[in-house]
Amino acid sequence: MIYAIPALFLAGGLILGVVLARLARWGVFWSAMAAALVLAGWLLVSARGKSDGWDAIATFLPALLLLAPKVLGMVLGPAVVRISGR
Repeated sequence: MIYAIPALFLAGGLILGVVLARLARWGVFWSAMAAALVLAGWLLVSARGKSDGWDAIATFLPALLLLAPKVLGMVLGPAVVRISGR
C-alpha cells in the first residue's frame, strides 16, 4: 500500500503534464509546477524548525511521498508528448 499512493500521484502528475502539454497550456503547467515546488519547499523549511526528529519526519513525509512523484510526473508528461511527436 505504501507504493500505491506515490504511484497514483505519479500517474496524476503524468496525466496532468501530458494534457497540459498537448493543449499547450504552458502558463497553467508552470503554475502547477511552481505551486508543488513551493509547497515542498515550505514543508522542508517547516520540518527543519521541529525540535524532535519524529515531528520533522512527519512534516516532510508528504513532500517526499506525494509531491516528489507528482513533480516527476509533470516533468515526464511533456517529455512523453515530445517523444511521441503529437
